[in-house]
Amino acid sequence: MRSCPLCVLCVIAAALCAPAALAGPPAVIDLLPAGTARAGPAGEPEHFVGKKLFDYMDGGAEVFLAYGFEDLAVRQYRCKCPGGQELSVAIYTMGGPVDAYGIWSINARGKPVVGLGGPAVLARNMLSFFKGRYYVRVICQKPSEKADEVMRGLAQATAARIEGQSELPAELGLLPAGAVDGSARYLPNAECARTLWFDGEGDVLLSRGGKAFSATYTAGDSDLQCTRAVYPSAADALAACRALAAKLGLEPAGDAGACSAAGKTPDDAFAALRAEGSVLRWAGGAGDAQTAAAWLSKIE
Repeated sequence: MRSCPLCVLCVIAAALCAPAALAGPPAVIDLLPAGTARAGPAGEPEHFVGKKLFDYMDGGAEVFLAYGFEDLAVRQYRCKCPGGQELSVAIYTMGGPVDAYGIWSINARGKPVVGLGGPAVLARNMLSFFKGRYYVRVICQKPSEKADEVMRGLAQATAARIEGQSELPAELGLLPAGAVDGSARYLPNAECARTLWFDGEGDVLLSRGGKAFSATYTAGDSDLQCTRAVYPSAADALAACRALAAKLGLEPAGDAGACSAAGKTPDDAFAALRAEGSVLRWAGGAGDAQTAAAWLSKIE
């Protein structure tokens, strides 16, 4: 059968006119730096997807999964210096930018690091930052001033390969000013709240689809906690407020469409909470009822 010249021309024209395939974001393993002037690779990259994270870390994988963890790329590097200390860079793909902030905030206490385009901290032998939906850890075996400089170089090389922003969530500005350094947390589900610090209250606080921001404050002799949670609907916020009040041993006040509660809790501290619209505000751990009420009023 003879070929049709016209048909061949049509196929060629269609191919030329077809839109080019859009390149997707680079795989997380491609974001690992090839090295720096002071550190070169000491092995091939490793890749862990989903629950395979348990193969990489002995404990704590549950918290990463609660923040929407997808995959991890990690590689070993060796310092180009006497002794040849080993370091590692680990890049975690999280559920989104706010989730990357959330997992970073757990280890956000330390010396601030500048030059990475956003929040970053150095705590003993680990430098960590977040950018876009990625959470990054640079770790050295033995902390020293020289190792700190090598970690900074690897962090800068990694940050340069990652697109996106390194900004604190705007919701943190709705909490009172003056939080203890490194205490702010983003809690997207009950698993995070349960794992990080809430003793059972996290289950009722976030069981109705709520997402919360929380931070610790020094109020007299007390470490007070201020929390602001947002729910899919006002009915969910109302139900969560009543359930939380019951968990704290408080009697909620207000009519059927409102909820507020205040008083002494089983741990001999004082708390105050209130639901308005789809928002629940909660100040707990105060030394007296007046302090709890005052801090509750500071939560926007």
